[in-house]
Amino acid sequence: MQENLAFTHIEAYFADRDGLILGSKVASAPMNEDRNERMLAIGEKTAPTAAYVALKYKRFDGGYDSKIDFVQIADNVTGEPVSSSIGVPGAPTYGPFSQMLTFRDEDPEAGFVGGPLQWFWAYDESRTTSYILYFLNEADERIRPVLETEKIGTFQPTPFGMGYIPYMVRHTPVPAGAVKIGVFAKNEYGESATGLVKSLWDVPYTQPKSLKYVDQNPARGVISPKLTWNPSYSEDGIEGYRVVFLGEGYEVLRMETPISVNKGGVYPYELSIPFEQMPAGTFALSVVPFDRFGDSGNLDYANSLVNVVDQTSSEKLQPIATNPALPTPYAISMDDEDGDGGELGGGLNWFFSSSEGSFNVYFLDESGNKLRSILHAKVKAYSPRSYAQLPMNTPIPGGAAYIGVYATNGTSESAPALIPITDKTYASAISADRIVVQNNRQANDSVTVIGLGAGDTVKLYRTAAIPYPFAEKKAAGESVVFEIGQLGAEAGSLFATVTKTGFVESLKTEKAYAAEQTGTDPGTSPGGSSPSGPSAPGGPAGGTPSPSGDPKAVPGTYVPDVKNESSGGKTYSVAKLDGAKLTDAFKQAQQEESNTVVVDLKGAVNAKVDFPADAWQTLGQRYADGIVSIVSGSASYDLPVGLLDVQTWASRLGVDPSELTITVTIEKSSESRSRDAAAIAAQSGAKLLTEPVEFHVSVGTDNEQDRQRIDDFGDDYVTRTIVLTMAVDASEATAVWFDPVTNEMAFVPAVFETMDGKTAVKLMRQGNSVYSVVNVGKKSFADLNGHWAQSDIELLASKLVVQGTSAERFEPDRGVTRAEFAGLLVRALGMSREKTASSGFDDVSADDWFAGAVNAAARKGLVTGTGDGRFDPNAPISREQMAVIVSRVLAMIGKSGEERAAADSSDGFADASNISGWAQEAVGQVVRAGIMNGTDGGRFDPSGSASRAQAAVMLKRLLQHVGFMN
Repeated sequence: MQENLAFTHIEAYFADRDGLILGSKVASAPMNEDRNERMLAIGEKTAPTAAYVALKYKRFDGGYDSKIDFVQIADNVTGEPVSSSIGVPGAPTYGPFSQMLTFRDEDPEAGFVGGPLQWFWAYDESRTTSYILYFLNEADERIRPVLETEKIGTFQPTPFGMGYIPYMVRHTPVPAGAVKIGVFAKNEYGESATGLVKSLWDVPYTQPKSLKYVDQNPARGVISPKLTWNPSYSEDGIEGYRVVFLGEGYEVLRMETPISVNKGGVYPYELSIPFEQMPAGTFALSVVPFDRFGDSGNLDYANSLVNVVDQTSSEKLQPIATNPALPTPYAISMDDEDGDGGELGGGLNWFFSSSEGSFNVYFLDESGNKLRSILHAKVKAYSPRSYAQLPMNTPIPGGAAYIGVYATNGTSESAPALIPITDKTYASAISADRIVVQNNRQANDSVTVIGLGAGDTVKLYRTAAIPYPFAEKKAAGESVVFEIGQLGAEAGSLFATVTKTGFVESLKTEKAYAAEQTGTDPGTSPGGSSPSGPSAPGGPAGGTPSPSGDPKAVPGTYVPDVKNESSGGKTYSVAKLDGAKLTDAFKQAQQEESNTVVVDLKGAVNAKVDFPADAWQTLGQRYADGIVSIVSGSASYDLPVGLLDVQTWASRLGVDPSELTITVTIEKSSESRSRDAAAIAAQSGAKLLTEPVEFHVSVGTDNEQDRQRIDDFGDDYVTRTIVLTMAVDASEATAVWFDPVTNEMAFVPAVFETMDGKTAVKLMRQGNSVYSVVNVGKKSFADLNGHWAQSDIELLASKLVVQGTSAERFEPDRGVTRAEFAGLLVRALGMSREKTASSGFDDVSADDWFAGAVNAAARKGLVTGTGDGRFDPNAPISREQMAVIVSRVLAMIGKSGEERAAADSSDGFADASNISGWAQEAVGQVVRAGIMNGTDGGRFDPSGSASRAQAAVMLKRLLQHVGFMN
């Protein structure tokens, strides 16, 4: 029951067959403000002569609306047997009027039905007291009664005069063998032998989807219709489709020879209709399915109806007078369904105020001048809304800015209603590595799609050819998960699309999935694939957590005993390592020519690992280049043995080294911090792909007050790895760290590697903090189209390394100042900005926006001043200055050896003599590394100012050269 908010209450009364109210109200309920459908219970029928329930609407002033709705009473008789008195003497001779039974199933579940019925009364009702509805089998035999309704009088509560309009209770089960329904007349002697029979159309069943109309003749006055459509659902149970011709009031026009097409499995269906075969007065067309009995499904006026219009694109434009007396159409709208650029196609709607009218539609330029005729449509007053279709692949003429709709009387036109042309294109197809399929043996299978935006709609298809999805879901966040039942034991493929706001549904992406695994627990690995995970790119295989939570045991693996401890609302798996076992693990690793020991905590969510400092000191003496990789759940932390000087820390704390413990903590962020991180990411248009993970190292004694956290490792980059539960597109995702003090998010150098439907993200940074991986999506700027650096800039923007000067502009050819380059460099290297009272430069104050970046870069020795205590922050940075800074970065990271040996590469430039002496080695080094190139004419242009594009490209090459980015 849908309710009108203009009233306060709805009240129910019984009424007799003549529409007279019987007694007082039997039920009342306040209007439903959420406008959702609901039920109103009225109890048992208390008035013997009641034939209807009358619904009255109470106004805010206490009065009632003049309109009263009547709902016919029907008795649920599904529990009764089939009558044994069929066609007996005295029983009604006539059933309801033939060919007028309709039923619309409103129950969405297959095998259950419910909804409104309609039929005319019998030719002769003199011997009829009621009508009874049955489920029938294929031979029209009665299987089970459904409902019974009393004979009514001359009172007709609807304008359609359909005689009887009872309602079948929803979720009425369809008995085995039932394929039809039938209505029969009844009295005290029995039931009529014949009745009105119709096929049972149990929702869901296929309906024509995306019904399109094209007038194949572009000349005015000559119509040659062609219809195209796709099925909306499985075509099981239907034989084909039939064209329905509708008149000006959308009434069905009868045809002696229906036009139909048998189902064929080749989509879309196409059917050309000779104009001479169309009934006179045809105003609209529809398509309905029909079954093996020749019976048609219900006409879907909302989704499967197209008006007949006259395409006029070949017509030469002629001057036509403007007539102010003709009412101007209004509220024009159009949804482009054609995904090809430069073309339109889809429904065009507008409203009008006259009783009927004709309309011309044109393409217009920016000034409102007509460029090309599109179509001519006639409209009747059945509805004040007019609907026409632009054929798919309608080319947009050059200079077209609007579509205009004009009312016309044949000799003049009204002023136009205009709508700007919005040429939609296909949404970018989903990358296959962003689709994860779990093909389980027993539990429901699932499909996860990540990297989405809120409001994106994902559809799943069985094959590339089938046009209707078997599952559809709208994303509330960055991902959707489908529970889809069993895909089957064998390997296979499914297909996915995405529809984004402002775009047409994307092309289908195929995603292959593996066969169900045998001999393993269901659901332990995606797609039935092997439970081994991706290794950290460029790092030791043993140092990466397995996506399945079961790392492979390799030589050099140490599995310590753990105990659970609670602290701060979290439970930690705590391991106190044994120095001798650590040493043995390193010996095993060396036998395999590895310098890495894996400490495996077997899937711990939150972990604390204690190293005895004296044992760590011994390891440093024996294995100075060794790495201890702590694996905890989906994260790992690679701690270089030589990173911590135990003796220095003992002296600083005033204790003996034997009293110290080094503690590494890997933990999921708290719920509140995770919410904060998600909010910070959202401010940059990013979405978290995993819960934030915190990595910490501390040194101290058993006295917690003496313990000090180490969050800065100087020039050393420490690696930590986070394994995502899905595959991600590395070009649209980036690793980040969160500063809980400033509530800011920044880029972290990282490489991505996907295996078995999951992605391992290896993050490298000179300190500890809170880390995560976010999806940013593809960033673009309007002024980059066709620019030589477009792809590199867009990649760095998607990584959050560079930013535009506005949301739409990057200004790639604008110069870069020394301060701006310092900011870019610090961000690209994942460094912390340092806010100090004194920067060391007279022209850099603590309040300057660039002070933190300049201070950080200067402390690392990456940038220096220009002399006299100045930094010249606003001076353009030259190309040779940029080369020197990059050379220093290579030295800091430890990547300068090979390039430094070939530093004479600068000699090959025509202007090599112009390169300053202090920059010659650096220029040769970065050129040899492929990080910088020359300019036109074989020159390096050392004193030339670097542009924003050049700086971005150089940073991208630098990050890839040192292994900090894919």
